[in-house]
Amino acid sequence: MDAWKEMRERLDDDFDTPGALAVLFQYIREQNRMEEPAGPAALRLIEDVNNLFGTFDIPGSAQSDAAVDELVKERDRLRAARKFAEADAIRDQLTQQGVVLEDSPEGTRWWKEATS
Repeated sequence: MDAWKEMRERLDDDFDTPGALAVLFQYIREQNRMEEPAGPAALRLIEDVNNLFGTFDIPGSAQSDAAVDELVKERDRLRAARKFAEADAIRDQLTQQGVVLEDSPEGTRWWKEATS
């Protein structure tokens, strides 16, 4: 079973945070025993945990909330100026980083989507 799936199952079971973190630490121990360095799947798992708990400072990974806010504001300005190609480029950039945008009459809402 993959670690992220098992962690989600633990969290879905009465928000068993200690159990979910135990899965994470077991995964890290297993990765440390491997001869090959951890691959992209390991970084994705850490980023997913970070998106959920906001505990790690991972340089160059997912955007900080303040940075996302600024990009969303810039996208809104571009849309208001009818510069749709540039606005779409920002949306695509955020989507690649796991940020979901929802446009509504009240403005743009966003959230970080955990990957599985």
